[in-house]
Amino acid sequence: MAEIVKNKKSKKPKRKGTFVFLIILLAGIVFFVVKSQFSSSYEWDRWKWGQRPLGMVGVNKSNSVNLCEDMLVENWYSPRRCLVVECTVAAKPENQRKEQLKKFTKKHESQIKDRIRSIISSIEPDEIRDPQLKVFKNRVQQSLRQIDESNPIEKILVPKWNTYKMS
Repeated sequence: MAEIVKNKKSKKPKRKGTFVFLIILLAGIVFFVVKSQFSSSYEWDRWKWGQRPLGMVGVNKSNSVNLCEDMLVENWYSPRRCLVVECTVAAKPENQRKEQLKKFTKKHESQIKDRIRSIISSIEPDEIRDPQLKVFKNRVQQSLRQIDESNPIEKILVPKWNTYKMS
């Protein structure tokens, strides 16, 4: 007599689709949690970009000499975060020595622009946000003194300073 052999079906239901779905869901949750942790840890995200610091209005351009005009400089304050600073820097001469200051800036134009660019790219983000830009102005004045001790600069002026976050 012929015995009928029944195929034994596995008692485990197919769970491959469910397993893949759970892995993708878990990866998505981890990605969004990590991304939100890193983006909110910088207080830069809460600052209004594109605004110039206070105290820049009313710079007397008739008594000043431009050191650089509309310069764009990148500042990488983190491996993945960058600021772009658009600035114009001028200098106020000492006691009616404007002609001497013009000669000085024309003679050392490339050095001056290089120093300003390197100062902006190496400055700390908190110093970029300083409304008075004291650290930046002091560093520019010191570097100009290193170029020529007898330069006739009394004060550094920043008529234009816009900061943009890129990343």
